[in-house]
Amino acid sequence: MNPMAPLVANPSGPPRPVSGLERVWLAADRVEPPFAITAEVRWPVDVAPERVSSALRVAFEAWPGFRVLLRGRLGGSRWVPSLEEVPVVDAGQPLPMLDVGRGPVCGVRRVERGFDLWVHHAVADGRAVLGLLEAFSLALAGERPAPAEAGPRFDRDLPVPPSLVEARAPIEDQPSPLGGADTGAKGSLTLRRRLTGSLRGLLPRMLAGLADQAAVAGLASARVAVPVDLRRYAPDWRSSANLTGITHLDLEPALTVEAVRARLQAAQDRHEALAQARAAAPLRGVPIALMGWIGRRGASRCRAAGRFAVAGTVSNLGAYDLRIDGQPMEVRLVPPGVATTPVFAVVVGDALGACLAVRVPTGLGDGGRAERFVDAWLSRVAASG
Repeated sequence: MNPMAPLVANPSGPPRPVSGLERVWLAADRVEPPFAITAEVRWPVDVAPERVSSALRVAFEAWPGFRVLLRGRLGGSRWVPSLEEVPVVDAGQPLPMLDVGRGPVCGVRRVERGFDLWVHHAVADGRAVLGLLEAFSLALAGERPAPAEAGPRFDRDLPVPPSLVEARAPIEDQPSPLGGADTGAKGSLTLRRRLTGSLRGLLPRMLAGLADQAAVAGLASARVAVPVDLRRYAPDWRSSANLTGITHLDLEPALTVEAVRARLQAAQDRHEALAQARAAAPLRGVPIALMGWIGRRGASRCRAAGRFAVAGTVSNLGAYDLRIDGQPMEVRLVPPGVATTPVFAVVVGDALGACLAVRVPTGLGDGGRAERFVDAWLSRVAASG
């Protein structure tokens, strides 16, 4: 394949402070590096490399928050525009190493009929990545995508609803829903599945199925984490910042999908994800090295005790009809490996159904345990549809 030209980053936008939550994701990079999202983008037709390169360049120009560097210390930390080129490598080569201080914070690897996009999770969340891919799809069609902001100071700028509750801190008391002891193997496994059939109510169905599957491993109640897009509080924002908060739900087995949906709605009505984001604001003053050390100690305790803050994390990023020359693109978002979370699942809907990627710590999922768990979980989800 012909090599694709480097994607030159034209810096734009003023520096912005690093949020408290973004510092959490920077510290997570020191627990199981790299703390990055991978978007696997595939299409069924041949497209000239020059067209792909040109469309990607337009997309990155529209989303300047993917071209930043970290500067400053503690509360003075900020993201500044970068002159760094977005590196592009060919198929078979490793994805570029990410470095938030020296760059790059994202990179691209070309594959046959597609590419992999790799970005640090402190710089962008899944919805920002999908926004970039929407811009790419528009650019391929000859349209100019709307520009996105480099990123607001979300834990300062977001409005405070009257019903905002105090954030609940998760407690490390959940056994692994995969069952069995941790073998001690390092790293994370990635499982990919294509979901077909009805996608109606997919998130509550997946949460109910996870609670049922966790009960097989002996959990009387499963605490699950659900990422929530904080852009809902400021719908006019199109930002590549990490604007995701977390809601925690405690789910006993045999709940109906309607009951899980009601609990999700109640948590949203209490604005728990926004409260969690605001509670992280004081972390601006904590050194990232110290946060990373605490995170590594916590991960070691989790592995040794076989108990975790949550039984799993499930993120449904919604449906996107991304096309290339009229043909649907398949997009799968692979979450970062998280040593303190037994199961991290991300779903992205597309014109063909939905793509699922699941990360599991290798020590919990090797020997076929991860495959058996995910297949049994998805069987429960399918039965509830």
